[in-house]
Formats: sequence, C-alpha cells, structure tokens
Amino acid sequence: MILSLKSLRATCIILLVAAFVVTPYSYAYTKTALDANPAPLIQQRIQQSIATADSEALAGLLQSLPQSEIQQSFTLENPLVLAMTTAERCSPDLLDVLIAADAPSYGLADGNALHYVGYFSDLGDNMNCLNKLLAVGIDINQQDKDGYTPLVKLLYSQSEHTADLISYMLKQGANPLIRSQSGMDFLHHALALQLLYSEQLYFLAKDDPFYLAANKMVTTAQLARKLYAEYYLGQHENKVDIGSSK
Repeated sequence: MILSLKSLRATCIILLVAAFVVTPYSYAYTKTALDANPAPLIQQRIQQSIATADSEALAGLLQSLPQSEIQQSFTLENPLVLAMTTAERCSPDLLDVLIAADAPSYGLADGNALHYVGYFSDLGDNMNCLNKLLAVGIDINQQDKDGYTPLVKLLYSQSEHTADLISYMLKQGANPLIRSQSGMDFLHHALALQLLYSEQLYFLAKDDPFYLAANKMVTTAQLARKLYAEYYLGQHENKVDIGSSK
C-alpha cells in the first residue's frame, strides 16, 4: 500500500512537470508556426470582414498588418472576387479598401470579379462596383474556364437590372461577339434563354411566381438581342465609314 502511494505520488509529480514543461513548449511551437505562416489566419479575418461588407473593420485590419502578410493572404484567394461573391451587398467602399491595399486584379478559372456584376439588388451599387473594377484594369472581356465573358454571365444573373447593366457594359467595351467553348456568342445565349423560358410560359399559370420570373427572363433576353443588334450594326457602320474614307 505504501509503495502504491509512493508510485501514485511519483506519477503526479511527473504529470505536473509535464504540464509546466510540455505546455509552454507546445504553445511556443504553435506560436512559431503561426508566425511563420500567418496567411491562413489573416485570410480568415479578411473573409469575415468581406462577408459582412464591413469596410471599416476591413480597413482597420489591413492597416494593422505588414504589406507582405497582406499580399501573402491575397495569393490564397482573390479578395476582389471574394467581395463580389460572398459580401452581403455590392459595396464600393469595400472595393476601395481592397484596391488601396493593392488587391490583385487577375482572374481565376471561374472568372474575375466582373463575372459577378449584377448579382446584387441595387443598380447604383452594381454600376459603382463595375466602374471601380474597370478602373483597376480588370478585363471586361476575360473568359472563364467555359469561355463565358462577364457579359454572358450577366445575362444569366436574373437581376432586374440586367438589361441596364448589359447596355452599360457594352458602352464600356464589352464584346458580345466573343464565343464560348461551346461556340456560342452573346446572341446565341440570349436566344437560348428566350426559347427556354418561353417554353415554360406555356405550362404555368399567369399568376404563378415562376411564370412571372420566366416572363421576366424572356423580356431580358429580347432586350439583350436588341442590344446585340445595335452593337453589331454600330460595328458594321464603323467599318463602312473607315472603308469609305480611304
């Protein structure tokens, strides 16, 4: 019995020593690891600020960090694309903060930030974000892995402002003649949408919410076709003018 008590006492001493020796060592190891690669933690905090469209919190966070650590976290995920895909709303102030922090303007396989214009409810915010993204050099005609340009992706956004945004993007240099991997250009996509949703109208009651949504897409597709025709005629007239001036 005495031997057992001594053994128990010795075991307790060993455990206490381990608690004081191993724990600080483990803490030091973890801290060293975080110091060596802080990008994932920084990225998580940036994601949280972007998701809530809290530009002030994001600005404070970025100002407190060395530029090297900010840029390292930006390599893990494009912050401008993140702002357009996860934020509660299209926030020009949020983009201002990211642009001031030298957020990269390059696109990804799923497209650049312009591929997500139109997925927010406010037309003014969408316009402002579009202008800011263009101002930092983001390519309005970049194609994603399927060959879709921002203009084509906008057509599928089902936003009530789609027609206005398409018209504006065309004025800003969007090219509707670019073909996707399937060989379709903007007009082909507009025709496909119109046919798809026109067919649905035959099977839905007019007071059905799905009917209203489908009818809205048909109207948008018709307007898109009109804008395409205006663009095409404008391009043709420019070629005629150039040819006649020679």
